Amino acid sequence: MTPTPTAANRPGTDTNTATAGQVRSLSAGQLGIAMQQQRAGDSPIFNVPAAIEIIGDLDVASLRRGLSELIRRHDVLRSRLVHDGPTLAQVVDEPQPALIAVHDLQELPEAERDNAARSLLDREAARPFDLYTEHGLRFVLVILAPRRHVFFWIMHHLYCDGWSKSVFARDLSLLYAGRDSELPALDAGYGDFVLAQEQADAATEQDHLTYWQRQLAGIATLSGLRHDHPAVPAAQPRGAEVPLRIPATNRVRLEARARTRRATTFMVLQAALVALMHHVSGQPDIVISVPYGGRPDTAFEPLIGFFVNVLALRSQVAAAMTFESLMDQVRDTALDGYEHHAVPFQRVVERVGGATVLQQTSLAFANLPYQDIVLPGAEIRAFPITRVDIRYELEWHVWEDDCSGGLGGRLIYRSDLFDESSATALATAYQQLLAAAANGAGRRIADLAAMLPVSAASLGHHDLVSDAAAGAVPAPPRTPTEGAVHEIWVDLLHRDEIGVFEDFFDAGGNSLLLAFLSARIREDLDAELTVQHLMEHPTIAAIAAAIDGAGTSEGDASAR
Repeated sequence: MTPTPTAANRPGTDTNTATAGQVRSLSAGQLGIAMQQQRAGDSPIFNVPAAIEIIGDLDVASLRRGLSELIRRHDVLRSRLVHDGPTLAQVVDEPQPALIAVHDLQELPEAERDNAARSLLDREAARPFDLYTEHGLRFVLVILAPRRHVFFWIMHHLYCDGWSKSVFARDLSLLYAGRDSELPALDAGYGDFVLAQEQADAATEQDHLTYWQRQLAGIATLSGLRHDHPAVPAAQPRGAEVPLRIPATNRVRLEARARTRRATTFMVLQAALVALMHHVSGQPDIVISVPYGGRPDTAFEPLIGFFVNVLALRSQVAAAMTFESLMDQVRDTALDGYEHHAVPFQRVVERVGGATVLQQTSLAFANLPYQDIVLPGAEIRAFPITRVDIRYELEWHVWEDDCSGGLGGRLIYRSDLFDESSATALATAYQQLLAAAANGAGRRIADLAAMLPVSAASLGHHDLVSDAAAGAVPAPPRTPTEGAVHEIWVDLLHRDEIGVFEDFFDAGGNSLLLAFLSARIREDLDAELTVQHLMEHPTIAAIAAAIDGAGTSEGDASAR
């Protein structure tokens, strides 16, 4: 795809300035993020925080000027969500000077300052964005001493991806140093990327959806891992993490194995994870959600923006398979998925159901060019953000470690579902599987798994899937209101066996049917529940509770 430069972004210019007030569509990936954020409500799960410690001279005026110019240069950093008729869109605002929240902690005892800074930044990392009224970027500067600062920035995932982090670092480094002329020209804007996607015809999108519907048929009935603890609904699940490390020698051998099968390093990493999930779940059918994307043209490489979508890659595993044959299957499935990537992940979820299964396990491999922020006259160190928010039950993150020559990574896990000991065993097992694959990919999956320190039994006895998916009897309506809502669901979804705790989307619902559901509740039950509310509370039990609660409140008010 070759973008057509916009009038404001002709070759040789150094701005990405859209017309103020310009409304444009969301990209496919952005739409998927926006829809998931709507379902999550006021949740920080799509916040992307980062922080550095600055030792030495810091010119705050130059920092503010650099950030202001960065915002002017990349118009996604001054975009907001708007409703364009029935659909979501984004509007680009005029550039404004960057706002930096400054916190001076020098009055605290020196021994307390670091912990105070971490607590402050953890709170900032957890503060959700209002994507309709504010831009998806914030800055905080913490003063620990005259020559010691912590600079924190946070972007919403709607407007950035992994590549964007390096673009942010490069641009800010040059702008802070006054080397603006060394910035690469922006020959295209994010709007060009969106326009190119819009120009794809509806038949193409339908073809993509048909592929995913066929590829993921029946996933709502799949079983998966077991929890150490039963799932309890929470406003925002918290995560914890275990580190991963693949030595340089194993990395070299894994890459060589990949080449022999016409595969990539990511495909080897994915095959090993599929084998592990097969072993610990005891299931032959494994689905892993992976981010996919990148800059489809070199003109997009200097841009900050979200160029990624999520793909649900499904594998069929048998213990008698060799690791090489699993690699071949994973390669073919991934390549087919890449061909059908240009449809929002949330649209796929609505079409095929199985939202629970698709939120179980993810794998992300960062093999993108990375750059740190460089500020003249200062030493830059990492300043870890200790808060960990999580979007999946298990999130596997692997990246190229330039220092060791190997691969680094971490397993982020839902700490309300898994014990640290189980997560550590899973991480150890994954590293051992990769080491074994590096040294003998022709071995059977069963033989590779036999040595692992974790099994299905060691993870407890609470299935990841819902009771309905696992074959249990759906919970029946318990109140008249639940019965009335149940009847509406039966009419809309053409299903009789629906439990009051079943997710609307897992039951076969989609965004259009959700709008019909809102209308039926208004007409049949004389209650007003918005589509937004239904998206955030998508079960019969929750809907009925909201209706009954509203009626009680009104009755109390009239009685007074």
